[in-house]
Amino acid sequence: MSKVARKIDLGISVYPEANDRFCEQKNYIALAKLQGYSQIFSTLHLPELPLESMLEYARNLSSVVTEHQMQLTLDVSATKVREIAQAESYINKIKDTSIDYIRLDYGFTEHDLKLLKDCLNVNGLVLNASTLSASEIDDFLEIITKAGFDMRNLKACHNFYPREETGLSMEFLIQKCQLYKKYNIPVTTCIASHTKPRGPLYAGLPSVEKQRYSSPGRAAAELMATGVVDEILFGDSFVSAEELSEVAAVIDSGCVELRIKMLSNKITEMERAIIVEQLHLARPDQAEFSIRSQSSREMASFAARVEARSPEPRIKYAVTIDNEKYLRYSGELQILLADLPEDERINVVGHIVSEDHDLVHMIKPGTTFRFQVVDE
Repeated sequence: MSKVARKIDLGISVYPEANDRFCEQKNYIALAKLQGYSQIFSTLHLPELPLESMLEYARNLSSVVTEHQMQLTLDVSATKVREIAQAESYINKIKDTSIDYIRLDYGFTEHDLKLLKDCLNVNGLVLNASTLSASEIDDFLEIITKAGFDMRNLKACHNFYPREETGLSMEFLIQKCQLYKKYNIPVTTCIASHTKPRGPLYAGLPSVEKQRYSSPGRAAAELMATGVVDEILFGDSFVSAEELSEVAAVIDSGCVELRIKMLSNKITEMERAIIVEQLHLARPDQAEFSIRSQSSREMASFAARVEARSPEPRIKYAVTIDNEKYLRYSGELQILLADLPEDERINVVGHIVSEDHDLVHMIKPGTTFRFQVVDE
């Protein structure tokens, strides 16, 4: 049976290094391919390495990427493009290299973009999703069109931030992604690895600051829940197999996973089944004070009514299930978005862990979600 295509593409990063680790990188790329990753990011923008050796690296890397039917994006400065174009030896070294995308930053002119097409045989471009304003995007699109690029071969990618406390806020990232949606340009966001953070700071390479020390799976879940991220890229290289698999599993699930501490000494088996034995779908009509599961009552309708018990305080981020006293609503599961008074018709069954409160607010009408039980 063929695998369903992911809604979000996944990528890894590899970098030219002074000490030759290319064999390790080949194995790493093969591992990522097995996990369903399709994108490779690298750079020719390392001042400590000679350009000739980086071009040789790019050619070898391109061969491996093509072999695995993946896509290669290179980060190249306008200065480097001009330097390459002025030397026939550089052009010969890279002209047959298959580069799918070049990531642009400040300084690129229409002439530079034509050099990319003519000298590097590049057809796709990546804009800086973190820094460009709407007017700057318009300016870039104008020169991109004049340079002969197909607008369908455009992407945008957020920066990653090696220094602690300099990453983007989630709100800012969402705002920028929404801007690019107006242009139908897909957006990539970076997450950090905790097994092999890249030096010299070794603090991870995320786009979003609050995700710097989040597990990769948790970071991926948050980005997926925004609904505006099209590709997730590990900024760090040599990510562990476990981290690759963790992120792939989150994206393949296609749903938001919330950790819940259940009141295990009180809930019934039926309530437990409603909570954990199904995927939940947020109703299309968003309530003011709660997220209502459309699927929970459907499940409960095939069983006995939920037994009532002593009412408890309903605090924000509590998970509740309506009991038999609420008649036809019996079995409806809700996640509370505000503190509400006790109600004898409603059973409190657990609470969302504090680390996942932000995820709750990312659940929109039509979002699929499920629960993971922790530390009962």
